[in-house]
Amino acid sequence: MLAQTSNGGEWACVTIIIVVLLGIALYFLPTIIAVSRGHKYKVVIMVLNGLGGWTGICWVIALVWSVWPKERAGIDVYVRNVRDD
Repeated sequence: MLAQTSNGGEWACVTIIIVVLLGIALYFLPTIIAVSRGHKYKVVIMVLNGLGGWTGICWVIALVWSVWPKERAGIDVYVRNVRDD
């Protein structure tokens, strides 16, 4: 049989679960953004975020890439291939 917990113990468990779920959502925020925007490279962003997101650097790269305008490539600025559509 399980021991009965006090009301405070139950709230502690609920709080821990909420914090863990929010942490997971924050960790996968670049993936969530890329999928919701229908990004062309959403799978690559997902892999980068999932495997390298713990470093912080890969997480920031994945986040920036997920919000980058879909109609331009990141290299366009450097090769002066900017369209005036």
